[in-house]
Amino acid sequence: MQNIVIDHNTFVASGTILLGGKGDFPPAEVVFANNLIVDPTVHPLSDPSGSEEFIHNAIDASGTFILSGEFLRIKANMERNDLGFLHPGKKSEALNSTINIRQQILDIPVLDDDPEIRLDIMQQIRPANLTQKNLGCSEYSRKIKVKPYVTAKNTGPGYL
Repeated sequence: MQNIVIDHNTFVASGTILLGGKGDFPPAEVVFANNLIVDPTVHPLSDPSGSEEFIHNAIDASGTFILSGEFLRIKANMERNDLGFLHPGKKSEALNSTINIRQQILDIPVLDDDPEIRLDIMQQIRPANLTQKNLGCSEYSRKIKVKPYVTAKNTGPGYL
């Protein structure tokens, strides 16, 4: 697999992200960018292929994880809304994106996708300027009653 872009995701209390470097067909040209990792339960990344490019990601973790590339150590100050969903808090640090992804995010015609990341996971409009967008999947908003807009059509492969 080539040209994999993992961009603007938030991982909270997650296990390790298996990058797939030891398989018969390891991925190539993987870009991991503008992601936010909060309170991982174990080391957040494992099994790198060596072809990954890490660009402007952030981690808020009490453990001392050694992470290569652009992982900022921040205090995300996540807040839980009335529906139980986490989103960046008002006092979150360094959550703005800073780069343009060199590889284009695919626009898949049969999916209701958003390759320009104009909306966050809660369907809030993101700033048009990339450097003003938050890292991760959610923009800070005072409208904390919103919940993620997730359907079978826009989330994960159907076989899961």
